[in-house]
Amino acid sequence: MVRLPFHIPRTFAELGKLVVAGMGRRWVRVVLYGALLAVLAFTHESSASFPLSDVEDRTDAEELSEQTSGTLSVLTYNVAGIPGILSGWRSTRNVPRVSPLLNRYDVVLAQEDFSYHRELVGRAAHRHQWGPTIPRSALVGDGLTALSKLPIERGQKVRWDSCSGYLFDECDCFGEKGFAVFDVRVSRSVSLRLYNLHGDAGHADDDIAARRRGYVQLAQHLATHAAELAVVVAGDTNLDETDPRDMSILREFLARTGLRELCRQFACRGRNLDRVLYRSSGHIELFALDWRADARFVDEQGRHLSDHQAMAASLGWRLRS
Repeated sequence: MVRLPFHIPRTFAELGKLVVAGMGRRWVRVVLYGALLAVLAFTHESSASFPLSDVEDRTDAEELSEQTSGTLSVLTYNVAGIPGILSGWRSTRNVPRVSPLLNRYDVVLAQEDFSYHRELVGRAAHRHQWGPTIPRSALVGDGLTALSKLPIERGQKVRWDSCSGYLFDECDCFGEKGFAVFDVRVSRSVSLRLYNLHGDAGHADDDIAARRRGYVQLAQHLATHAAELAVVVAGDTNLDETDPRDMSILREFLARTGLRELCRQFACRGRNLDRVLYRSSGHIELFALDWRADARFVDEQGRHLSDHQAMAASLGWRLRS
């Protein structure tokens, strides 16, 4: 292992502290670290966001039966796919361990799938896969991946209008964070609209402001593109239970969209950034069946495979008479 002649912070937060306290030679270290970050970002393998094939979806839909009710299992998981030298997590080893564990779920919504997409999907049995975007105007793409055992169609990726932080405040502006939206066909003639999101991170005032604007943007998208549809919204919301400002954002978002948080129906407690929200429509009723943190997402020593828990939900659906 090559020893570098300067200290590389293990996390963006540590880098921020270094910059704040930095004087003299420390600023040189920051510049060198920034150069290293740019090299890693531009040279890592990124999966293109591909258009969904209408022909394939029609064929798959014909394979489904004409059900009027059913269930859908959903996993939302921030996979910590930032290169390990930057995140402090053993992503090179952990992400391949994640892959086979995903097969228990009908739909998987992953965030931070930046640098290990091939490893993430390598042992996944989901026929329909929609990977993260290639960066267009930032160092990394959106990191949003959807895996589904059921046909998916009409996919769209939307970047947040606002972000907060380059060398400070969790460095969200280095990535093209936002949300992905697509339809999942649960029977031959019934579809649900799903959103996979990754909210702006951090607790500085600018972070809160960017996060608030993001949820207003998402609410507007729901009103424009999913007003009459049954919807599931899930992902790393970065809305912290311990921060009253975040809880205000969440309450306003739920009130504006008519969504419900699934885990609250099971008396969930604790700091929960990763959420599953849902809403019925006039045509389709959605209802909560189960919610849990999947305890299998650990290594042989029982250590978590990411800095987030794998949050699992089971929903029922039925056509209204």
